[in-house]
Order: sequence, then C-alpha cells, then structure tokens
Amino acid sequence: MVLRSCSDDEAILHSTPTLILITDVSSTLIFFKTLASQKNSFFLNVCNHEEKALFFLKKDKAAVIIIDEETSSINLKTFCQKIRKITNHLYTPILIITNRLKKSFIRTLLKAGATDFLNKPLEKEEVFLRIEIGTKIKNTEEKIANLPQLNLLNTHFETTSLKDKSLLDPLAVKLISNALKEKSPLSLLILEIDQKEKFQLIKGKEKTDQLLVAFEHFLEPLMRKQDFLFSQKQETFIILLPNTSPKGARFIAENIQEALETYPFSVGSSHLYLTMSMGLASLSQGKLGVKNSSFSFNKLLETAQFFLEQAKKKGNTIMSNPSK
Repeated sequence: MVLRSCSDDEAILHSTPTLILITDVSSTLIFFKTLASQKNSFFLNVCNHEEKALFFLKKDKAAVIIIDEETSSINLKTFCQKIRKITNHLYTPILIITNRLKKSFIRTLLKAGATDFLNKPLEKEEVFLRIEIGTKIKNTEEKIANLPQLNLLNTHFETTSLKDKSLLDPLAVKLISNALKEKSPLSLLILEIDQKEKFQLIKGKEKTDQLLVAFEHFLEPLMRKQDFLFSQKQETFIILLPNTSPKGARFIAENIQEALETYPFSVGSSHLYLTMSMGLASLSQGKLGVKNSSFSFNKLLETAQFFLEQAKKKGNTIMSNPSK
C-alpha cells in the first residue's frame, strides 16, 4: 500500500485503487500504517481535515472513503452530504469509524450518504476486507448510472399499472451480475405492512390501494441514491441495495422501522400508525448456491421471502440469517 498525505498540491496519477482516510487521531493512523506495511494493493491518501479531503475528492476518484468520527472539527452528517454532491462520488463507499451504534446516529448518517460502519476497536482483517470490496466496485457508480431509473412516486396502485416482478427482473439481474463480477455485496429487503389485510377487510380495496401509495411515498425519501424501490402486485415492497453488506442492510431496515414508528398515515377519514415486517437476504451471505445472475436473483428473492414470512409471524420484525 502506498501512503501519501492529502496535503500535497496535486494528486499523483496512479493505477492502483485509492483509499481516502480522513483522520487526525494517532491510533487510527498507526492502525492504517500497520495495515499498509502488510498489504500492497492500495494507494492511501491521508487527510487530517475535511477541506483537504474535499479538495482531493473533487479532483480524483477514490475506491473507498473512510472517515474517523473522532477527527477534530468534523461534522459527519454535513461532510457525507458534501461528498455525495460530488459527481465522482455519488456511490463511492463511505465507511465511518465509530464506537457509537445508536439507531439515531446510524439513521442520520445513512440518510446523509454513509454506506457502513467500522466499529472500534478496529480489526485488520475486517477493515482490509471492506477496503478490498470497495476497490472491486470502484466503477459501479457508472454502471448503476447507466441502468434504468424507476421513479415510483406517481404510481397508482391499479391492477394494470403496478410495477411487478417483470420490471424488477432485468434491473436486478444486471445489478447482481455486476456484484458477482466485482465480488461486491448486494442486499435485498422485502417489506409488508402488518395491518394491510385487516385494513382491507374493514375499508375495502380502494382505500387499501391509497394506503399503499401513501406507504410508498413514506419509503422513497428514506432511500439512498443508489437504492431501487419496487412495489409488487402482492402488495409488498422490494428494495434492492447495491454495495450493501448484510450489516449495512440491517441498519437501513432499522432506520425505516424507526421512521415508521412516528409517521402518521391518513387515508380519507382514517388516521393511523403502521408497523411492518421485513425479510432480508444478501449475496454476501455465501449460502445462495450462486450459479449465474438470474439464478442468484431468484435465490435471493426466495431467501428474503422466507425471512419475511418468518417476520410476519411475530409482526413489526426484521428477519435475516441469524449469523449475520
């Protein structure tokens, strides 16, 4: 690994993937210097404050951005937002080094653009694995940008206009093909409103369709720019999460669950709060019997559906592989 300070006036042209580390904490620097002495696969740029990091990021691409929460005078939320406004880094993985894993903290940073979190104390193999995954997906943002973008905000839940699995399949297969090729993580969430059947029995199909539209409007602002939201004929919702580990996907699921707790829905004269059940599956679980992208998508969907059915038995629950 090459080590260089971000304080240099000009970025060096290099062929190896670049890791940007933002920290002024001596223990973090020592950790990455030790990692650098053991690995020789990455170009490491160290920045001791956000202005220098932004200067570099606006000039060059990076495979992974790692931010130490303890860096002096840094606002993690606004810093992540500034990074996501840079065209080259709409989808670059942003890992936050922290020992805080409160839901409110995670929720704020995920919404601001963070991808995942590295818990302190840092473990060399875990950090190296995250960096390695990031370098293999450094071109994913361009690939995703070329995929069809589906805006479901104006979807009316009529039988003829639902965004069903036939529209999901091509995009999912292409995303999974990229993930398999780049050996990058990809996760999938299936969501279902717990009160849906009871609501439909009392209020009827038309009011239920209106509720589903309102629920989709609730979900959409919680999505990151690289995520894809689909509504299904069976009145469930699927969220594809590119470049997202099982741990990161669970953070996102918990973020949605927490936001739902205080979100009031209005359908006609009805005012109510909802809960939902979620099933989570990920390519990186390594137990999907990968053969090709189409086969992998079907297995991913089946696995998430299995966990959704388990979650529905309890209600207001997120279910996934317990080992993750």
